[in-house]
Amino acid sequence: MSRYSAVTTNSYYNGSVVTTYSTSIFEATNSNGSSPYYSTIYFIATPEVQIQSTSTQWYNESAVSTYSTIVKSSVGEDGHETIFTVYLVDRPYSHTEVDSTIAYNGSTTQLSTSYTTFTGDDDMVTIETVVFELTPVKRTEYTNTTEWTEAFTSTYSTDISTLYGNDSSISEIETIYYVYTPEFVSTKLVSETKYWSGLQTTTATSFSTEFGSDGLETLVEYIIVEVVPMAQITSTTTTYWTGDFTETFSTTVVIYTITGDDGDASTIMSTLYYVETPAIKIYSTVTTSYDGASTSTYDTSTLTTTGSDGIPTEFVVYYLETPESTVTS
Repeated sequence: MSRYSAVTTNSYYNGSVVTTYSTSIFEATNSNGSSPYYSTIYFIATPEVQIQSTSTQWYNESAVSTYSTIVKSSVGEDGHETIFTVYLVDRPYSHTEVDSTIAYNGSTTQLSTSYTTFTGDDDMVTIETVVFELTPVKRTEYTNTTEWTEAFTSTYSTDISTLYGNDSSISEIETIYYVYTPEFVSTKLVSETKYWSGLQTTTATSFSTEFGSDGLETLVEYIIVEVVPMAQITSTTTTYWTGDFTETFSTTVVIYTITGDDGDASTIMSTLYYVETPAIKIYSTVTTSYDGASTSTYDTSTLTTTGSDGIPTEFVVYYLETPESTVTS
């Protein structure tokens, strides 16, 4: 009676299925010459267990590159072989750049850089680059000047205001200086003559301030005015009328200049009043008797005469006829 023995030999490969790729059968006899036995060997290819891992190294280039591969084999307790493949990969960094502007008092632009590295939720490294840019602040200065009568210049107040741009950064610092400055005084003696109706000569002073093209008060002008009495001539022209009151019905004023023998000019004001005054009237009656029966005024005579005072007198004579007185005896 024969005996059989089956043996399986595994060979690992990269395929995905289990396959028997060879069989070997041989006969064996014991040393005592007893009955032989047959041994069958099956050669089977089974897939390898493969584990792949990636080790990433970050760098500054822009492409992903596998720069090395490590393969190693390990046999487990079940006698199965496991192949480990490690891929070493260069991966670009994620870069974030931030521009932070700081205003300062210098005259040139300066740069400073700060780097920060952090890892995101995907375990990828991000490098944040902050560029600090120092930019000069525009400064504007104004001087607001107030003139005064003292002899020295004094800054009595300063006002500083800060202007911001659309990006909330300081764009301009405005400084206003309030300054007292002495007035520049220039005296002008101007003789200006004005005539008036008073009896004595007087002097008046007038002040005038001028401003230069820079808007500053630069001149205080003193004007001396000489006021002298004006020679006045008054005359009256009288017109007589039959009313019973005096009335000025017109006035004429004439101003003219005459030059004396000494060459000095004088201004004269001539005022002419036109006046109506009542005339003086004297009445008298001349009676003539006649044989009629009624009294009758048959004539009137008017005569005007002017007295030594220049006032006229009007004489009025009424001529009357009156009946004769008759006596009977």
